[in-house]
Amino acid sequence: EATLTLADGENKTYITLNGKASITPLHIDWNIPDNNSCYTIDNVALNATALTDLNVEVPNFVWFSLAQNSTTGTLTGNTLTFDKAGNANVIAQTTGDPRYTPAINVFKNWTVNLTPTEIITNPEIDGDIVYGAQLTDLKLKEGIGAAHNTVNQQAVDGTFAITSGDISTAGQHTVTVTFTPANTNMYASCTTTILVTVQKAQPDATASA
Repeated sequence: EATLTLADGENKTYITLNGKASITPLHIDWNIPDNNSCYTIDNVALNATALTDLNVEVPNFVWFSLAQNSTTGTLTGNTLTFDKAGNANVIAQTTGDPRYTPAINVFKNWTVNLTPTEIITNPEIDGDIVYGAQLTDLKLKEGIGAAHNTVNQQAVDGTFAITSGDISTAGQHTVTVTFTPANTNMYASCTTTILVTVQKAQPDATASA
């Protein structure tokens, strides 16, 4: 490897082959973990380095793009974000420069999963149902506080519905509640069970003659 000093003082490095100077070749190393599974709410900071064959870093020389086979992902600078579940295949490549042979493009793929959710419940609903009422009469807001995602515990908008349970007798019963997020591209549905106490109905009082 030889160094040529130009008139302006800049050093340019070359590989000498058969007595002739050739442009220095590059390769790219990723500087992020190999765990390529993430959730839709994640932001991925892309980081890769261009290096010479002697592992000398060439700064500010790598840029990123999404491969055509990607089904999700948006690149803003070096930040990768998602608007739905799918696969994001990112290409790292070097910019053009007369001093260097461009590196071979390298790829990294992310499998993007729906962000899981969780229903936040009160431990028990007591007295919301009187014997003879329908399951749909249950006041969900008294047994369910909200739903959030399990990644960073931020609230998630959506709807709740009773999906199974038997309240045909007085006493305590377990019913299943399903949460459906408003944005099903970003968040997964979830279920939980809550305990419902069915109160005995009061007999009608009739006045005697």
